[in-house]
Amino acid sequence: ARETFKQQFRQLRVLHGHPSSIMVQLSRPCTVLATLVSLTSVLAATEKNATQYYFTPPDEYESMWIKCVKGVCKGSNASKVQADGPHFTAYVYYDLPEWAYDKRVIFTSYVQPMPDDCDSPNDCDGRTGGNEFDMVETGYVGFNNTWFVNDHVRCETKACNAQKCWNGKIPGCSWEGGPCKQGDYNNCNVQTDPDNMPPPCTWTDVQNGFSMCTQSAALDPMKQDFTQLSANAYLDGKTGVGLWQFMPKGAITAVNNQRAFAVGTGDGNRWGNRWIRLDLTLKDDLMWYSYSFFEPKPINDTSAKVVSKQEFGLKSLKGNPTFDKTTPHYWIFTLWQYEYEFAVPVNKVWDSM
Repeated sequence: ARETFKQQFRQLRVLHGHPSSIMVQLSRPCTVLATLVSLTSVLAATEKNATQYYFTPPDEYESMWIKCVKGVCKGSNASKVQADGPHFTAYVYYDLPEWAYDKRVIFTSYVQPMPDDCDSPNDCDGRTGGNEFDMVETGYVGFNNTWFVNDHVRCETKACNAQKCWNGKIPGCSWEGGPCKQGDYNNCNVQTDPDNMPPPCTWTDVQNGFSMCTQSAALDPMKQDFTQLSANAYLDGKTGVGLWQFMPKGAITAVNNQRAFAVGTGDGNRWGNRWIRLDLTLKDDLMWYSYSFFEPKPINDTSAKVVSKQEFGLKSLKGNPTFDKTTPHYWIFTLWQYEYEFAVPVNKVWDSM
């Protein structure tokens, strides 16, 4: 059916199957995330040869998509699938042309408990005091090419409480009639700890320190490191350093004081246009994340082999349980467009074709 498309979409594909085993895929020529598994084929494959099934890409899927026109992306951008725990499995495939990678077009895949009275994942996620186990978020890490520009767009906000000014052609801020300050006048750009920034400094959404009143970060969102995915966890609404013991096994790095974990593909290839098996195990006070990266091949090529496996664990330092067997759990898959708060992109999201 994809060959009949006259335009290229970013897509999310989802196929439902065994309640504890769900697959997700993205396909070409669309940017796609898909979850696939039919109940019959998954159970048959599992009973016949569990090892073969584990290392074989799925061959059925549905899709979600997003279409981008004049820098604005819209589409069917969310899906939830109930799944049994405490072990959760999904296969994901993000399908997009090489020129279409963009840090503003976000794919996510995560597990979240949702009580029966919770209508939307956002109403009971980690930011509202619940548990949330984020296995994939494509836009949070991998910013290897950013720089700073002089900018006084935030001078007159409550956070800065200053007046816009110019020093020649350089924009800046002036406080109480004082001199026009511009750029990194207070050494914010050398800061590396988001939790211990000096008062004049702010941590940006492209992961660096800057002077919020007189600077913006700049970047080309299409020319960044796309060999890394971001993972995260919320336990009882909390995340970050001091909450758990981090146990990496492979190309995993903690970033932003353990508010995120950069998961490398391990083979130097990008995360798109390849199957990825996601496994999450919640047991006692432990969360264990596992990623099996298949070799990059077309979505329907079931000959693809696993070429890299990356894993890490998070163990609650307070011994808090990670799995609540009394609450239904769901895989949540989303596809959406991010707008930077402190960064200035040098281009718009390219139109779908």
